[in-house]
Amino acid sequence: MVGDSRNGVFNLRIVNATLEDDADFQCQVGPKNFHKAIRANARLSVICKYWLHLVFL
Repeated sequence: MVGDSRNGVFNLRIVNATLEDDADFQCQVGPKNFHKAIRANARLSVICKYWLHLVFL
């Protein structure tokens, strides 16, 4: 999780995604104090099929 918690900004950073991870997901935040639980749908689109590995001999 990255962002600025003092300002209520939270972002999910995804690394090492593969083509199999391309799907619909849901972000959920539980209730706290007087705030209700919230949820939002998200779509992860993996657009790079190949990863370049460099080998130096």
